[in-house]
Amino acid sequence: MGRIWRRIPTFAKIAVAALLLLAALKFAHCSGDSRYSFEVANDQLFAIKLGGSYGTEDAVFTTDDAGVKWHKFDAPAHTLALSGNGDELLALTSDSQVWRHSQADQAWSMITAPPGRYHYGVLVDRKGRFLISGINELTWHAKDGSILHRFAVDPPGVERVLFSTAQFADDNQQQMIVDANPYSVYVADVRDGTLTRWSKGLRPTPVGPSGPGKVRRFGKGFLLDRMDGVFEADAVSNEWHLLTNEFQLTDALDSELCRDMAECNSQVRQWLVGSNSGIHLMEGPRLLRTVFADSATSHAAGDDTDLILQIVPFHDHYFVSFARLRNNAMGVRLDRDLAEWKTLRQSVQ
Repeated sequence: MGRIWRRIPTFAKIAVAALLLLAALKFAHCSGDSRYSFEVANDQLFAIKLGGSYGTEDAVFTTDDAGVKWHKFDAPAHTLALSGNGDELLALTSDSQVWRHSQADQAWSMITAPPGRYHYGVLVDRKGRFLISGINELTWHAKDGSILHRFAVDPPGVERVLFSTAQFADDNQQQMIVDANPYSVYVADVRDGTLTRWSKGLRPTPVGPSGPGKVRRFGKGFLLDRMDGVFEADAVSNEWHLLTNEFQLTDALDSELCRDMAECNSQVRQWLVGSNSGIHLMEGPRLLRTVFADSATSHAAGDDTDLILQIVPFHDHYFVSFARLRNNAMGVRLDRDLAEWKTLRQSVQ
């Protein structure tokens, strides 16, 4: 098998590795077992049960005790993303619908149904306005659902961009940072209606590899994960600088790909990275230690979880989601001090 693999051209190996990575993402169109996506909205932790493909989302669960017990949350059918502003909760479904849940009367009402089939993220501001991400387009909506602005890739048709999750750049909520596939990140500005690719300091994305660029906060700045490493910038739209290429996509299927990142202690430049082998504590570009070994390469985590997808900080823990789950597992909860971790299991009330 090794001899056969060595004969395969490098570009073909990269394409195969990229396809395997893409198959594990939320917007992948493939069949498979259910998995969970952890989301935080209105200071509440949710677990969205995702099927094997877009349109097969099963249910939404929430917890009051950091994942010890879960109960089903009354959410619209096929909810795949949530966002809150403290007073309201918005749900985006794979039926191309946006719903609003009022904290006051606990009722859901449909706001709008964006045109197009595939939408991957929703982000609501304090005024109830919201951003919907899709293919080659972002739409900025008024509270009643009417479209205030369409952000489109310029020039159109050059490449197929899949916009996924978005976050506000700061408390002013005037700029939004949007993760995109293939391996890119954009900044949408509602003040002047511009959509700009945040690429200063980055090399062009090679033809072939496909996957999302992921931006995470790191102190006053940001981290960016791409196929060629993890980069750092000190402010929105500033130049990216390579922090480490240890987790880059190479020509081998066992590349230590970075699947997600999370801030740990920005004062001493510590952050977490989830890769094939587990979750590792980094200090700047230096790997300090492995704090969780994934069962893909080690039996330390048992046989219940495999292939890390997310690391989601919430209160005193990090909640880790996986592409493959067994024995009613939902994911893993890692303590903030990194001392212990626990497999989360279904306990639906």
